[in-house]
Amino acid sequence: MQRCSTRKVGLLLGMLSLGAAACGDDFAPIRSGRYEAWYLTRSDNSTVKDLGSAAMEIDRDNEEMRLWDTDGSQITGAIRQVALDDPPTGCPTMYTQTELEILAVDLPSVEVAGVTFDSPHLVADCGGSIMLRDGRSDLSVSDCGPAGEGYPCGAFSRAD
Repeated sequence: MQRCSTRKVGLLLGMLSLGAAACGDDFAPIRSGRYEAWYLTRSDNSTVKDLGSAAMEIDRDNEEMRLWDTDGSQITGAIRQVALDDPPTGCPTMYTQTELEILAVDLPSVEVAGVTFDSPHLVADCGGSIMLRDGRSDLSVSDCGPAGEGYPCGAFSRAD
């Protein structure tokens, strides 16, 4: 009898471990590194096609973001983590959603490819990408769709 219950406990613990591993991480951070502009949408929801060399570099050790515009000009701003009562989630699995990190950029605005982002914020995205969001949009929603309606939004994919 003892041996049977030991097996059942072992089986149960194994299943729980496997289930926890399948759920994945519950927090998606914004990591240091270089990111290239993937797409930008203007406040009228039209898409910017020519992003050229627009890129972003995140340095978490020094808490900075460097942003290169399509003309090669560069702007640097301090970044700081933002906590929301209702943080955005994404990266769904069968059982969970992942909380996405938000960083505020301490600049009044930034411009990329002629698109101005007031009170800029960075939002982590699934797969290690970053969204550049206008701080006036609903940051509790993870995508640029309905939450960003009327506000510019940009996606930057990991380059390194």
